[in-house]
Amino acid sequence: MALAAPALPPNKILALDLGKRCGFCVGLVGAGAPASGAWVLGGPGEPHGVILNNLVWALQGVLERGVDMIVKEENRALRISKRLPRNEESVILTDGLHGIVLMMGTRYGVRVENASMDQVRKHFLGVARMGDRDTLKDALVHRAQLLGYMPKGRYDHDRADAVAVWDYSCSLYGRRAAMYHLT
Repeated sequence: MALAAPALPPNKILALDLGKRCGFCVGLVGAGAPASGAWVLGGPGEPHGVILNNLVWALQGVLERGVDMIVKEENRALRISKRLPRNEESVILTDGLHGIVLMMGTRYGVRVENASMDQVRKHFLGVARMGDRDTLKDALVHRAQLLGYMPKGRYDHDRADAVAVWDYSCSLYGRRAAMYHLT
């Protein structure tokens, strides 16, 4: 029986913070600052079908340019938590967004992985939890700006979440630091 060759580490990673406002970060491992931002997939009262379709179009635009791996924030709707909304509408939308990412990964032959946000934050900030939600979001934005991943003076916690997932993924899956030097 022949042994399979070990999988090569990914060179280009797309990281996602899924939601109606979807943070994204895509870049080459170890090659400088990634491209990042947020896609507004739908506003208040927007039908789920429109939001899911908008994610398909957004992902298609990135995946057609080539990506080796997609890493998304884990599906929090699967965890039992008193802090998170558990109404039927939010669960349907969350499951739909995660399903679209899996489908698009399959369509383009791209590996899809989940990232535990506790592990991401521990990697990116040195701690998994701190204070309230706003304090944690502020810390993620500040760290992303400090590392040169996001422009100073712009506050976008969805983008910062995606940047943190990307940085974590470069280390875990790319087997090297996201950037070799800070600017």
